[in-house]
Amino acid sequence: MADDTDGSATRGPDILFTGPHRSGTTLVCSLLNALPGAVALHEPLTVPLLTQNRGPALCDAIDEFCTRNRRTLVEDGYAQSGLVDGAFVSNTASSGGSVRKLLDRLPTPLSDRLLGGVGVRTGMARHGKFRVDKAVSEPFTLVLKQPAAFTAALPTLAERFMCIAIVRNPLATLASWNTVDFKRGGRAAIAEKIDPTLGPRLDAIRNRYDRQVDLLSWFFDRYRALPREQVITYEALCDDPAATLTPLVPEAATVSADLANRNRNTIYNGKLVPKLAQRLLASDGAFWDFYDRASVEQLASAFAQG
Repeated sequence: MADDTDGSATRGPDILFTGPHRSGTTLVCSLLNALPGAVALHEPLTVPLLTQNRGPALCDAIDEFCTRNRRTLVEDGYAQSGLVDGAFVSNTASSGGSVRKLLDRLPTPLSDRLLGGVGVRTGMARHGKFRVDKAVSEPFTLVLKQPAAFTAALPTLAERFMCIAIVRNPLATLASWNTVDFKRGGRAAIAEKIDPTLGPRLDAIRNRYDRQVDLLSWFFDRYRALPREQVITYEALCDDPAATLTPLVPEAATVSADLANRNRNTIYNGKLVPKLAQRLLASDGAFWDFYDRASVEQLASAFAQG
């Protein structure tokens, strides 16, 4: 939607960006922030704003947030965003430690109960003032990224905002989830508050790996409602970031980054990957609407070959 934020310039587009965690959402935001005509914010909306508003009230609250932060960006050079040490980075998870490898060798209940998140990568982002290192003037593209929350509220948000999702090979996504403390359990706390059916659904699944598969299917199921051109893939992004992003954000035509596809990241547990692949291939999850089983089989085979 367009209006005047400073009384003289036409307001640029607001885009809501989402996707399963560890699918490349933060990477996309980092790429966009390098462009002169775009600003992307990492999970800038507070939990109360997202969980205490429903329907049109949530859309109104997001629109007001966009209006307010457009003004501070133009007038003062900052907006509210999730940051790591005061800066926007392309990966908000820490590098983890050696204890992580022990976790996945233990039985699920034991590792969850005794070790919790010790040794896995942790989410490092904290809210603060994101100061841009470029001049910002209207019209510019403002992108808000909230993986779980926007996915949960997508049916409402898509009626009013341009919504874009990014997805990634489901095996690589699950492998990455098992290296971060905020996803190993197969839960999505804020999404469960927004979508009242999700919590009981996950409660019924005792094994955390089965729960992860079901949660990932829930993410993908939400994206079925979006026009397919509004769902991009991590793999296409790595192959050609400009071509992948330009149809959605015209400013991205100048992106020239050389991106490495990390679906075979060596930090992923090679012994766990085939078990995850088996669970995926045995399921009828919504991710098969976006990826074929051969893509998972090929990735699992690549891990098996070292």
